Amino acid sequence: MPRAVATPRAKLNEKYSQAYSLAQRVLIKAEEYELRDLSGHAHDIKKECTQLAEEADAAKAAGGVFPPPAPGAKDPRK
Repeated sequence: MPRAVATPRAKLNEKYSQAYSLAQRVLIKAEEYELRDLSGHAHDIKKECTQLAEEADAAKAAGGVFPPPAPGAKDPRK
């Protein structure tokens, strides 16, 4: 049985299909990396919040004296 010769249109469709599949795989990988990156940020934020909570507990134990707020920040003493 003779093999069918691919037309330029069929070749173009095949290339498009391959490119589309590759783009989908790359997008999925990018989303996975983005999620990992966000989870890293979440871990950093959690560490920072834990540190702030420990500082607040230490300040409360020392008589409730909080350091002055940074310029432009909300004053937690009010």
